[in-house]
Amino acid sequence: ISSGLDPIDDVLVLLEYLTVKEYVVELLVKSHQLENAQVEKRSESIVPHMRTALAYFRQIQSGAPELSFLPAYYGILNLIKTYVLFGPHHNELAGQQVHGASHRLAASDTRDLLTDAVQLKVRGTLPLFYRTVTGQPWPAPSQITMERIYPYVWNISAEYFIATGKDGKLARFELCEQTNKGKGTATCTASFQREKGDTTVYSKKDFKVLRCFVKNRDGRDTFVSGPIRVSPQPGHPDFRQLFRPYLIYRTYAATETSRVMIATPISSEDLSSPRNCLSPFSSSICPPSSDTVRSSWRRFSAPASGR
Repeated sequence: ISSGLDPIDDVLVLLEYLTVKEYVVELLVKSHQLENAQVEKRSESIVPHMRTALAYFRQIQSGAPELSFLPAYYGILNLIKTYVLFGPHHNELAGQQVHGASHRLAASDTRDLLTDAVQLKVRGTLPLFYRTVTGQPWPAPSQITMERIYPYVWNISAEYFIATGKDGKLARFELCEQTNKGKGTATCTASFQREKGDTTVYSKKDFKVLRCFVKNRDGRDTFVSGPIRVSPQPGHPDFRQLFRPYLIYRTYAATETSRVMIATPISSEDLSSPRNCLSPFSSSICPPSSDTVRSSWRRFSAPASGR
């Protein structure tokens, strides 16, 4: 969905809808299949956090850029609380209003941003958000250095290269759909767009965004999904379940082919991209093994016997 507005204004207009209780109630009932008796209290918790988030974002627009980081943080924190309240752990938020992470400036080496560290706590809003998104608790108590964060931030990839001489850990995939009209099924091929000079040998475990894919034996950098019973359009739920949507950092159209492109992290680490975890509102099961996907291929490819 887009309009003639500035993209940021587009987002803020969209979020404005979540400040209207009636709209939130309708969303909880129709999209999240909650009973009417459950939604009243939940909506009363969601709306104030969304209004607070929008107030912080409006402050960013009218304030000095060098001071925008603080309202940006608290705006995002309130969006996170809203996300948790829509999810399965909503009852825990009231008792975990602390942030869930801290930064000890005295323990940091201010001469090296890469060794700067954030302490992860067991309880708080951020751990609840992580568990809502991934289905798993985050590894706390522990600490994570910024060296493990910066390579995954899309908007500073150029600055990261200048500072470290290393490329960011982000991959680009081109998505191509193939439809088998005779069987009423479709598949998706994800082609990794390798950077010039990159000779790294990657496996599927490095691309956690690909849930229901196996490596294509005919191509070094291509992965193919199991069959689904719909036309593979990116917005369709059956198409989305092939991926872990929260690991899609950006979508855009390829310049030459106009096919859908996605940007996603490259990581085999559990912390950056937890294994076998689902989008919180997906109704599908955990990612199948390669054998399960191949079995699926055989089942859909087999001739119909008496059906």
